[in-house]
Amino acid sequence: MYFTLLSGFLFFLFLFCFNFRFFFLLFFIFFVLFAFFFFLYFYFFFFFLCTFSCFFFVFRIILFTLFFYFFLVLFFFLSPFFCFDLFFSFVLFFFVFLCSVFSFFCYFLFFLSYFFFF
Repeated sequence: MYFTLLSGFLFFLFLFCFNFRFFFLLFFIFFVLFAFFFFLYFYFFFFFLCTFSCFFFVFRIILFTLFFYFFLVLFFFLSPFFCFDLFFSFVLFFFVFLCSVFSFFCYFLFFLSYFFFF
């Protein structure tokens, strides 16, 4: 529900603001946040379905972090095509890097809770 409202708000901004870079920045942030929450839900659900082994948990941490680095590499391949300036590239790079660090930190805390609560 919230993602539907957010996508409608982004489309509203696109209609009244024809700055392509600003729209692409908002769409990219929305897409990364949507992918972040979707994969966070998926991996937490998958974690409770699987066995509580340390190996599978570390594997999911690495896989989830590599997912955000995939977006990072994808952006740098697309940035010359859209002719982004240096500041705009730095903003998106910093945002995706913070998302990947945050995801790794969340899974690290969840990994510590595995030893303290199970």
